[in-house]
Amino acid sequence: MAAQTNLHHARGHHRADLERRWEAEARRRAGRLPKGFSGIWHRLTGQYAKIRKQNEREALEAFRRDRAVKDDLIFRQLEERGALQSYIRAERSVSQQRLTLLREDVANYNALERKQLREQNDGMGPEARLHRRERRARQRDFDI
Repeated sequence: MAAQTNLHHARGHHRADLERRWEAEARRRAGRLPKGFSGIWHRLTGQYAKIRKQNEREALEAFRRDRAVKDDLIFRQLEERGALQSYIRAERSVSQQRLTLLREDVANYNALERKQLREQNDGMGPEARLHRRERRARQRDFDI
């Protein structure tokens, strides 16, 4: 469970870091575009279009870079999850084997106990068993 929480935590931090970087880069690209009279002049001379195309190229490269980083994180997490699942399956198997052994031990103990009781009772004849029952009854019968 802790591993899952760590993965979720890592994804959240990674997403926030990417968003902050994307916003900072977008502000930097927007800052390159001239404003006011200079912007009008750059439009007339064609420099504005060049800057805009450069910004679009950089934005696309940044998007691809961030996508690759995110994909890498996802694949690493999937590999980690696969290893964790293998460990969980192995632990469940060991636990199931131990439980089976424990149940066998309990069954063997109960069978041994029943066998010992039968041997105790088989050692006595019917009259001895009757006397034993009577003795128990007499021992419990007392007056106050």
